[in-house]
Amino acid sequence: MKTKNNDYLEEARQNFSDRMLSQNSGPLTEEEKRQSEINLKELEEYRKKMNKEN
Repeated sequence: MKTKNNDYLEEARQNFSDRMLSQNSGPLTEEEKRQSEINLKELEEYRKKMNKEN
């Protein structure tokens, strides 16, 4: 049982590491900034919609 848990933790650690290393460490381009703002607005609208339904 302990080995299975260790395997899971190692896989999760590796997945996290892979995601972090795949991120662009440079500054955002204007297009990335614009898309980020759009995504944030859409997320906020969705959050408000979900809160109203509950």
